[in-house]
Amino acid sequence: MVVFHDHSSSEEQNKIINYLLNGEDMALVSDAGTPLISDPGYGIVNTAIKAGIKVTAIPGPCSAITALTLSGLPTNSFMFIGFLPNTLQSRLKELISVKEIEATLIFFETAKRLLAVLHDFLEVFGNRKMAIGRELTKLYEEVRYGNVVEQINYWQGKALKGEFVLILEGAIKETLSDEEIKKQMTSLLNKMSFKDAISFAKDSLGISKKKAYEIALQIIRD
Repeated sequence: MVVFHDHSSSEEQNKIINYLLNGEDMALVSDAGTPLISDPGYGIVNTAIKAGIKVTAIPGPCSAITALTLSGLPTNSFMFIGFLPNTLQSRLKELISVKEIEATLIFFETAKRLLAVLHDFLEVFGNRKMAIGRELTKLYEEVRYGNVVEQINYWQGKALKGEFVLILEGAIKETLSDEEIKKQMTSLLNKMSFKDAISFAKDSLGISKKKAYEIALQIIRD
């Protein structure tokens, strides 16, 4: 058995490829879920393909797909995001980048960051429908349904352990009223600087920088 993980060197990867080139058969397995889904191994598969080595896959358990099928949300089009960045600004930036995608979104998250990420969801996506699953296919499997606010209310105060799969409703095209834009801008101004709030509102609310500036200025004057 050869151990391979995120911190394995290129020499260790080449060692595995050499085994295959010398006629050995090898299986890439994971200690949880499907290999390569938020799991190391992409480099090995990519290098093996380039070397002309035949690669095949055997279907197995995948928490992302299991949670999607249990979510009650559309399954005809979905996008797997995986784990979000650790820092708040990087996390918000990535969430904003997928805000307008109409496909169902799939995230992985740790117990430690679950509530923080749910609050980020509320700020960027609004109160969308979603489902959260944990311990999938196990004895204590749990799937919780509801919108983002309901999820926050349910999970806060609980002793959370393990990892969670978050299935979020995709974007529904609609035009925000000026009153709704003003409400969200007020929330942003309470959390960040005037300049950052304008920049964030422009991207997250889909409005021009000029309109964001005018609304922010009106809020401050009022």
